[in-house]
Amino acid sequence: MRKFRIFLAFVAIATLGFAANAALWLPAATVAKLKGEVNHPFSALRQDNASAFGTPSLAAPLATNGTPDMSLSGIGGWGTLEGPDGTTWFYSQTFTMNPTNKWYYGGSTITIYNDFNEKVWEFTIEIPNETLVNQIQPFGKITRSFFERNTSSYEVMVYVHRIVNAGVATADIQ
Repeated sequence: MRKFRIFLAFVAIATLGFAANAALWLPAATVAKLKGEVNHPFSALRQDNASAFGTPSLAAPLATNGTPDMSLSGIGGWGTLEGPDGTTWFYSQTFTMNPTNKWYYGGSTITIYNDFNEKVWEFTIEIPNETLVNQIQPFGKITRSFFERNTSSYEVMVYVHRIVNAGVATADIQ
């Protein structure tokens, strides 16, 4: 182990020595380039998005603040899912609290939106009062005939995390 430490110390000292002498080995023009002290036609670009020659710059202008494509309010959560065609869909979610224990969920209403921000469908998951659930979350890919052979409806998996008793938890995918 001691030989290894001595070897590492030698490598560190040698590396520092090479780095310190690197500026002496480089030509003056290279050092000037590294320091940014070179004058060339493009170094005189002005901040007003015009070049030194008076023509517009090819750099893209900053994006302007526009209106959002969609906004949601009064939701408890949201996320993304993979749509049946491979595009990115998203969901919004509201929760109802368990009436017997305010620290757990009594259910959730999940609304699914397609890649054009159009509401596709909405479904509700209800949890019995005696079941303690602290997480309800849709995930994965939306399918049309994975679980059932009915292609007229959508399917999505939902993760439900249940507390059985103190220190014991289980999870279901519904």
